[in-house]
Amino acid sequence: MLAYPLGIWWLDRWSIGVAFEAYLSWQRVLANAAVGLSMILLLAAIARRLLAPILLVSALHALLYVVSSIKYRLLDMVLVLQDAYFVSGFDASSFALLWHYVPSPWRTLGLAVLALLALASLYRLEPPCCRARAWPRLAAAGIATALLCALYFSAWPWTSRMYDKAHVRPSLFGFNRAALRAGLTTSLVYYHNQQRHLALKVDAAALRKALSSLPPEPQAQPAIRGTGGERPDIVIVLSESFMDPRAMRGMDGVPDLIPQIRAQLAAGKGGRLRVPAFGGGTVRTEFEVLTGMPVRAFPEVRYPYVEMRLDRIPGIVGVLEKAGYASLAIHGNSGGVWNRLGTYKAMGVDRFITKSEFRQRGATEDGKWMSDRSMTDILLRELGHAGKPTLAIAISMENHGPYDDAGRVADPKAMAGIALPAGLDAAGAGELRSYLYHLHNADREFGRLLAGLRARQRPFVLLFFGDHLPALGDVYDRLGFADGAEPGRQTVPWVMAASGDVAVPGGGVVTSSWQLPSMILRAAGVPGDAYFDFVSRIGPGLAADDSSPRGMLLKDGLYAAANARLQDRFDDYARN
Repeated sequence: MLAYPLGIWWLDRWSIGVAFEAYLSWQRVLANAAVGLSMILLLAAIARRLLAPILLVSALHALLYVVSSIKYRLLDMVLVLQDAYFVSGFDASSFALLWHYVPSPWRTLGLAVLALLALASLYRLEPPCCRARAWPRLAAAGIATALLCALYFSAWPWTSRMYDKAHVRPSLFGFNRAALRAGLTTSLVYYHNQQRHLALKVDAAALRKALSSLPPEPQAQPAIRGTGGERPDIVIVLSESFMDPRAMRGMDGVPDLIPQIRAQLAAGKGGRLRVPAFGGGTVRTEFEVLTGMPVRAFPEVRYPYVEMRLDRIPGIVGVLEKAGYASLAIHGNSGGVWNRLGTYKAMGVDRFITKSEFRQRGATEDGKWMSDRSMTDILLRELGHAGKPTLAIAISMENHGPYDDAGRVADPKAMAGIALPAGLDAAGAGELRSYLYHLHNADREFGRLLAGLRARQRPFVLLFFGDHLPALGDVYDRLGFADGAEPGRQTVPWVMAASGDVAVPGGGVVTSSWQLPSMILRAAGVPGDAYFDFVSRIGPGLAADDSSPRGMLLKDGLYAAANARLQDRFDDYARN
């Protein structure tokens, strides 16, 4: 029993690659093991055995650290509380997604089955340690139940000094520092306590200052209309892990793999995009583009679709619905992953086509995931059948990692022919070649989608952007970036194309993802509501400089506005 806390601390340090002695103290060791000890106590009381519960909880706790170490290696981020959504909302697609990241998955599954059989045998062989109605057993069960209930409801002792902010010392820039200083399990308890007391707070003074210092409204765009005066279709494509590969050193010396997007950028039809995610976390960028609210306005929220379980989420869908639009979302994976199904319903999306319907329509995979070609086919078909102006949101899946699918792609010869810069080992070259193969497919499908929209003889606005950089840590370490900046500070491309060659607002500049919905409304000539008008006025100033005193004032006002917006109170502040 005494070895358990020390063993867990060793695993904790191993999972993030630091020495056992790093931040070592008996208080941290015990606090980090307290959740597991409570589980052991409860299981021992239920089973009337001691060794089997210790081994079971130790194995589960060790599994937690192994998963965290894999995530840390791929994304440079430890396991966070919201990752538990994969357990509570688990389905076949969630399992497939995680399965691809497990090293030697079949061997791992076999070892897990053997471990379960061994535990079951041990349980049968180990004699009961007490009578069924012995008072120590009842007392242990009562104490353990009380501790775990207190944990769930965020009550003492889980709110004591060992789990407070001063001890955990979290960082605004990520979850890793809290795990380093206090231990992963302790950090999870801390963030659980935060989430239990999550509340939307509007800094009314900051919002009023920002409102009073807003620049003039941008000049109105010429409205895009069809020959009969109809409004344009609006198509939003979030392309999984789409980046400009020439941001990496050495890639400017190999043939261009995104010629379609690069041509649009050269024509001033887009620019560089700052996104709130790196290597993963698509829903963070997706949330900003569909709502116009920066996720950093809600510092306790990591994955908004999971944590913001609201009946109504205001955004571009609601604004366009009032303007007479139908709405459609398309995603080649399960709608249950990251709670897209519930979130899209709260946003007001009319229909959501997911992986099961992809298969019914004869869609195919390219590599491990549904192909961008199939997504484009479905998107063009749905728009062709639409009876009124439509907002179509397409979330691609093909270029999702891990990038080890060389034997499963639709065109192995094309993948093998992709040129790479020097300096990569065999593993890194394989990952990068796989990523670039799917990246080129995404670029090709953008061109095909744009040509298909133009051929329909209906007005349209098409927004295409990347959600984050791919998780290619070893490649980044070996190649580096042309601008010398860290991977997490890189931008991704965005492009906005429209019928009639209409000028794109904000083209050629660095833009934040929360600015895109107000920009697409302006390009389409659809009046926004008070919040989107606010964003269109405050955005350029923040994009130019967010660190000056004026920039900080605008940023505080924007964050306050987002909190007011989510409470449906922004109009009240705007009127006063």
